[in-house]
Amino acid sequence: MIFELAAQTRFKVLADLADTGKLAFGYHMPWPGFGRVVRKEKGFAWIPGFFPVFTVTDQL
Repeated sequence: MIFELAAQTRFKVLADLADTGKLAFGYHMPWPGFGRVVRKEKGFAWIPGFFPVFTVTDQL
């Protein structure tokens, strides 16, 4: 693996997600697995998406 290239690629992807507000999905991300990336002072942060959880009694 070329670590410098990997870091550059990751930064480009995170910057694109943060700058465009695109919804992102990742199996390894916290529940519910989708959300948005925002810029922070020293990098990026993950904002989880909203996914309501209903039980059978909620539907009655």
